[in-house]
Amino acid sequence: MKFLFLLCLSCLLAFSPTAKAYEPFFTDDAGTLEQGKYQLDIYSYNIFEKSDPNQKFKSLELDPEDQIYFGGDRSMAFPITITRGITKNVEASFGLVYYQQPSGSYFPIANWQLATKYLFYGDGQRGFSFAVRPYLNFPETKDQQIAGLGMAKMGGGSNTIGSYYGEQYDIYMNVDITYAPYNENIPMGTDLNPDNRKMLYTFGIAPVWKVSPNFKIGFDIALVSAISNSESPFNTSLQLGFLYSIRPDIDLVASYLRTSHLLTNQFVEGPHSSIGKLGVSIRF
Repeated sequence: MKFLFLLCLSCLLAFSPTAKAYEPFFTDDAGTLEQGKYQLDIYSYNIFEKSDPNQKFKSLELDPEDQIYFGGDRSMAFPITITRGITKNVEASFGLVYYQQPSGSYFPIANWQLATKYLFYGDGQRGFSFAVRPYLNFPETKDQQIAGLGMAKMGGGSNTIGSYYGEQYDIYMNVDITYAPYNENIPMGTDLNPDNRKMLYTFGIAPVWKVSPNFKIGFDIALVSAISNSESPFNTSLQLGFLYSIRPDIDLVASYLRTSHLLTNQFVEGPHSSIGKLGVSIRF
């Protein structure tokens, strides 16, 4: 039995087309930021200690949007993303992650990502809308890959996003394909002999309930690629998220994510991973 790698790349909770909360959820909905506007997303995530009934094996995990941690213990980090509306239907974003834990002699900032999103159908506010979001993931250093903070080679991918916007609810659908190469001559986290998939996929759907103009609740379920070739092709991910707008240009967001092989007792007993997130989105 090899270590369990858990990948949750691109799922689905960004709650509003005009007041999007890019973090702490996996990806935007189909809407784009208003031309000339900026959005700053800052949040913290806490990967709790894994639950695994086979204590001689440690469960490894990856976090969404290539904010990746491969280590066998817990992690605390602070992803930051800045987004700008380029045109009516195009936005661009740049993100990185600061790792408070684990720490070492390596640089604590990793997971640099450059992305753009193009809304090619709909207005991102009502009815059906569709968008595509290609991205580049810049390589980490060898020491960072060994520490489990990411891949030491350039990668990238694209997410196709479909959204339906109703009066009392929204529904988001994502299909994400990521090319995630790594340096095969060095360890990945605690895996001394990595044998991992390099083409990774995510299929997800998320309903969002508009409780009030300022408060929304979302739930998503996704099939996400298990990165290890020794595992079954997909894991299952469940997430519950909340958004509260304290004013039109500031959102507070929180979520809880759990990922495991199947929707069975593994979700309770393990092996599984759990990630809690808190964050704020500011538009200016």
